[in-house]
Amino acid sequence: MEINKSEQTAGDNSTQVQAGTVNNYYNTTTTNIIGIDEERARNICKEEYAIAKANWTQEAQGIAQERVIALEDKLIPKMQQHDETLKIFGDPAFQFVLRKAQISAASSGEEKDLDILSELIVHRAEQNGNRERTLGITKAIEIIDQIPESSLIGLSTFYAIHRYVPESFDIHQGLKTLDNLYKSIINDTELPVGTQWIENLDVLSAVRMGSSGIQSFKKMEEFLSNKLACLPIGIERYSTEYNKILLELHNVSLYDPKEEITELNEDNGDNKKILKIKIPLFKEHPLREGFLICTYPPEAFTEGNSISFKVNLGAQELDIPLNREQFLAFKHLSEITYKDGRNVESLTSKLIKEWDNYENLKNVRIWWNQLPIFFTITPIGVAIANAYIRTKYPAIPSMY
Repeated sequence: MEINKSEQTAGDNSTQVQAGTVNNYYNTTTTNIIGIDEERARNICKEEYAIAKANWTQEAQGIAQERVIALEDKLIPKMQQHDETLKIFGDPAFQFVLRKAQISAASSGEEKDLDILSELIVHRAEQNGNRERTLGITKAIEIIDQIPESSLIGLSTFYAIHRYVPESFDIHQGLKTLDNLYKSIINDTELPVGTQWIENLDVLSAVRMGSSGIQSFKKMEEFLSNKLACLPIGIERYSTEYNKILLELHNVSLYDPKEEITELNEDNGDNKKILKIKIPLFKEHPLREGFLICTYPPEAFTEGNSISFKVNLGAQELDIPLNREQFLAFKHLSEITYKDGRNVESLTSKLIKEWDNYENLKNVRIWWNQLPIFFTITPIGVAIANAYIRTKYPAIPSMY
C-alpha cells in the first residue's frame, strides 16, 4: 500500500478526473480513481520520499534512499498482486502511511523490517476504510524499527498459538502443518524467556501487561485440543454402536458382512446391472487404538455435494455416485465417528504425547507454559504479528 502526495503533476499514463477547475489524480474521494500504473506509483513513492527526507542531513539522505528504494522494490509487486490498478496510491491517507513506512525503513534498513513494512502496507490497503484495523496497522508501521528480533518472534509465536488452527481433518497432517508454521516463525532462533521482551512490547503498545500475580495463562495442555480442526471421538470396533451402524449401511447396500462389498446400480439405458465393488467406509483412528473413523469428514456431506467412486471395468472407468439413501447413511456414519472427542481424557492425553513428537510444537508448548506474566496483545501487536508471519509463511492468510 502506498500514499501519494497531494501536490503533483499528471504523468503520461495517469488517470485525471475533474475536481472543480483543477485536473488531478483524485477527486474529493478516492472512489473516482480509476488506476495508476507502476511508473506513476514509483514516482509517488519518490515524491513522498522527498517530503520524508527534508529533515535529514545530506549524509543521512544517501543511506536512507537506498533503504527506501529497497522497500519500494519489495512493495510494488505485492501491491500489484493485491490490486493491479494500484489506485490506492492516489489516496492521500495512504500516501501518508507510505511516508511513515519510508521513515521506518530509512531508520532500520534490516531486511526483515523491510519485509514486514511491505506486508503492513499491503494490509493497510486491504483494510482501507476500516478505521479500527488501519489505526493499528499505521501505528505498527511507525515502530517496526524499534522492535528487537526476540520480541518480534515471541509476539508472533504468542499470536499464532491463539489464532491459527489447521484446516485438515487428518490429525497428523494438522500437527505437521502447525509444526512447519512454528518452525518458520522461530526461524532457528531461541524463543525469548523472562519479562524483558514483554516489557519491550508493552512500552511500544504492542501488548498490555497485566498486574503481576493477578492473572496467568492456562497451561497449553488445557486448550491443546482446540488447536486442531477436529478431534474425533471415533467408534470402537465390534462395539454395539459399531454393529448398529454396519446394519444401517448394509440396508442401503453400502456394506456386505460376508464380502465387504458395495452394490451400486449402473444404469445403461434400459439395462441395469449390479456392480459389486469395495468402498472404503472406515479408517483407523489416528490416536485411539481399536477405534475407527469414517473415511470422509462431515463437511463432505453438505447439502448439494455428491460422493462417487471410480470403478474399473476392463479398459473402461466408471464414476458411480451414491444414491440418496446411501449418501445419508454414509453421512450418518461420518457424524457418529467425528463427534467431538475433546472431553475424552485418554484422547487428549494421547494428543499431547503426539504433539510432543514434533520438535517445534514441543518447544512452543514448553515456552508457553513458562510465560512469566499475563499480557494481552493489542491491535498494533496483531498487525505486526500478522505481517511477520506472512513474511515467513506466505501461505497463511492475513487474519485479524
